[in-house]
Amino acid sequence: MPITQITIYAPTATMGGATEEEGDGYRKWLASEVARAFPGSEVKVVDEESANTVRTDAGADDYGQLEALQYFVQEAWGRAPWAAISAAA
Repeated sequence: MPITQITIYAPTATMGGATEEEGDGYRKWLASEVARAFPGSEVKVVDEESANTVRTDAGADDYGQLEALQYFVQEAWGRAPWAAISAAA
């Protein structure tokens, strides 16, 4: 069963000195990237802290998809177009 609900916790406070505007830009970019990579999912990227970076409606049978999502989110930081995010801030 595909993952249909994804919440990613990405607080600006943990973004290594990013401004609030840059944090907002990163969250918007990440939400669009995750929505593109996991079509059909409702994606929220929030400026909140949580013990988990990613929460989904995935069940035990969806471990492979959840692992792929977690890896995707982890690697997104390095792929983010920071020059464009900063310029738009």
